[in-house]
Amino acid sequence: MRCVAATACCAPASASLQPKLRQALKDAERDCRSIIELDDPDDPLSLAFIPLAALHGATTVDTVLVMCSRRPGCESLTMQMFARSKRLTRAEQNVLARLCAGHGAEEIACLEGIRMSTVRTHIKNVRQKTGSNSIREVVYRVSRMPQIVSALRIAGEG
Repeated sequence: MRCVAATACCAPASASLQPKLRQALKDAERDCRSIIELDDPDDPLSLAFIPLAALHGATTVDTVLVMCSRRPGCESLTMQMFARSKRLTRAEQNVLARLCAGHGAEEIACLEGIRMSTVRTHIKNVRQKTGSNSIREVVYRVSRMPQIVSALRIAGEG
């Protein structure tokens, strides 16, 4: 198994990262699962390495599934896709986005320049359209979805 891709993509990263990645890949070669935590106080990340040899009946590991931890909160593209699938209006989507960002109803009213009663109406409509009992349930559902980001954003970060 080659670790070229894993070390090449992390070349600019800290020197402590590459040994952790190499060890995780060596463990995977021995058909052992592992988790590593990347030490970045601003953007913590965990990676799980799962060898896939057993799934294909092979005796050696040549493929490893690498799974990344989730970031807290909701990506805007994920929230937009959810809102579109539930046929939320633009105003309801804006309120949901603010709720996903952790804002309260009064704060949303101020930020959006609308009355509290309008915010409550949008929240009620979001709950009804999503079939949820509470707005917390809606936010939880969105936060548990796969977090989708724009390919342009990913390219720009690299």
